[in-house]
Amino acid sequence: MNEYTISAGEFARICGTTRDTLRYYDKHKVLIPWKSPENGYHYYSYAQIGTFYFISTLRSVHFSIKEIRDYLLIGNDSGFLPYMNVQIDALKEQRRELDRKIRQLSVVTALDAVTHLSDFGIPVISSFPEEILFRIAPVSTENAFSLSDIARDIQDHIHLFPDMAGSFPAGTAMDAEAFLKGDYRYIKVVSLYHAEDDASALSGEAGKKPFPGSIEAWESVTIFSLPTRRIAAVICRDSDGDIRDIYRRLAAFITENKLKMLTDVFSISMVNIMDPNQRRRYLKYIFVCVE
Repeated sequence: MNEYTISAGEFARICGTTRDTLRYYDKHKVLIPWKSPENGYHYYSYAQIGTFYFISTLRSVHFSIKEIRDYLLIGNDSGFLPYMNVQIDALKEQRRELDRKIRQLSVVTALDAVTHLSDFGIPVISSFPEEILFRIAPVSTENAFSLSDIARDIQDHIHLFPDMAGSFPAGTAMDAEAFLKGDYRYIKVVSLYHAEDDASALSGEAGKKPFPGSIEAWESVTIFSLPTRRIAAVICRDSDGDIRDIYRRLAAFITENKLKMLTDVFSISMVNIMDPNQRRRYLKYIFVCVE
């Protein structure tokens, strides 16, 4: 018993745990201290430090005390190792999901980065800090001037990409030449995603949940990469007044600076809500690739 020289309190401090946790592990016979017959105190050995971390690691990935005890005391490898592999696969999937969410949010920060130096409603020349890709589908309504006019197209688009949060960030596209002439009809519905997600952008997973028009919607989607990161852009919010004034301001900016538009004009909605006073509040990023 000479190796059992660490008191329960000291062992808890070394391992960054509590004595209650040690008592719990002792009760369930997964980490058993030596009990002094003289004073009843509990003592641990340095060799048990590794055991503690082994147990706490397994507990953190949802191993039960019984499963840990069966492995430690019985050495039941036949059931333990396959279960551990399942947990490892689950953790890898969680990591992939976290990475996907990080990439998704990086698209939002990329949008903000291109216009954060300007005032709201003031067009600027800027550029995307990283490559952003688009999923684009035509709208079914000829004269669509609001999102309610293309509700069916939006629903189809969202259902096609449930695992990639296809509704955010999302928006519409207007024809560039028509835009300069004051025609602000929506001709496409779009959603943005990170370039690293390109491989799964049109994965077959999307087709597993049929819905009306799904085949047509699927066949209409194209993946679009911006021809350049250089853009003419403007941020618009509800307090800027009639959004058509913002459109006209951007069109004038493009004309005055003799810019050539290389893409449709994209209007990406970040926020669109009704506040407690029944007032519509929104935030949009409007941009077009130019040279």
